[in-house]
Amino acid sequence: MKRGLLVLGMADPDLAGLLGALAARGFRLHVASPTMLEAAAAAGVACENAFALLDEAARAGMEAARAALDARLTAHAGALRWRFQVGGAALGDRIGTRLATVLDVAAQQALAVTVLAEALAARGELAGIVLGHDTIPVGRAAALVARRLGVRTVHVPHAILPRPRVAAPWQGARVYADVVCAAGEFSRAQYVGHGARPDAVVVTGAPRWDVHAGGDAGARARCRAETAAALGIDPARPTVVFGPSWIERSTANASQHVQGALAVFQGVLAAVARRPDVQLVVKLHPGELTRPGLDVARLARGYLGVARRAGVERIVLTGGHRAALVATADVLVGVNSNLCLEAMLCGRAVVNAPLIPEDAALLFTPGDGDGVRALRHPGDVADGLADLLADAAARTRLAAAAREGVRRWVHAPDGRAAERVAEVVAGAVRAPA
Repeated sequence: MKRGLLVLGMADPDLAGLLGALAARGFRLHVASPTMLEAAAAAGVACENAFALLDEAARAGMEAARAALDARLTAHAGALRWRFQVGGAALGDRIGTRLATVLDVAAQQALAVTVLAEALAARGELAGIVLGHDTIPVGRAAALVARRLGVRTVHVPHAILPRPRVAAPWQGARVYADVVCAAGEFSRAQYVGHGARPDAVVVTGAPRWDVHAGGDAGARARCRAETAAALGIDPARPTVVFGPSWIERSTANASQHVQGALAVFQGVLAAVARRPDVQLVVKLHPGELTRPGLDVARLARGYLGVARRAGVERIVLTGGHRAALVATADVLVGVNSNLCLEAMLCGRAVVNAPLIPEDAALLFTPGDGDGVRALRHPGDVADGLADLLADAAARTRLAAAAREGVRRWVHAPDGRAAERVAEVVAGAVRAPA
């Protein structure tokens, strides 16, 4: 039987456990992410670099396809400039360059996935494809080539699928893979409600959050001390962790979300400024750090400048330490984010803020009933967080309710989700395509 799996769209080191569970079932793993290869090696899981399958001819073909796309974009540059005019302002030169970059990257990724899958199939090794994303171009390309090659795809979502704001199909709920491993009943209901076949959506839990199972107070204290040392903060001081959103996640409301994101951050700063003993850690979203053309130093200056103007000096920015920060924060503030659910798994006090009022019920019901302080408006953050920081009893109540309440979103948080996903993968690739 074919035992090769192509693993795509996964970059979180906490998914090394899933790779281990797949390897334990006898699969030969061809991984397309350098981050995951490093994590697998650190965990002692045997994986192969998928891109080692590409010979010189394949690379040359990909480069030729890229050049052809660039030529097509250049040929249409005039039309693009004409289309990107708003209120008499010509935005084409600026937007056109970014659009060309995004299209170029997406096309290269889609072509690479196609070539990798074809190479494995030609060697008689391709049993199936495991995807971390199936709604973005690379995931869609993987699903398409898998069907053409007669193999199946399994999607392991990186996030909880939220409620839609309007009763209409939307990209995040569209299933391209043959099977989706939903983190819990909440996500499954959204997929099925948007037209996915009920038998195609299996509740497994979230493998990337297996790391949060079984922690005790002693382990958390050691983790807090180690993380504080790495970030240069004081483990004895109260710590607020703020997880901003990735604004590009929602093009329909992007302009409103930009202003909402600033309002939420300013609210966090206003609450922290009232408490000189509190220190703030801003955990940047991975999407912010992978934006084409990003100037990291400029991004950091922006955050720190807003903080200084708000009178907050005890602030640190980081793109790492996610699992440790959500496990040890005194209060975590998120924006309809998976960080909120991770912190709830760890029994932390959580404040959830929407970027716009219409987003208030995407994940949580406003109020404290879900085991999280869910706000109705981005302008409520300052008082909502300040009140929680001043009320130790309220923090304790929220933290106690969080561990049980989170089960609505995360099935059986027992540290064995990776095993359940591996079982689903094994069953799916044996099923007829």
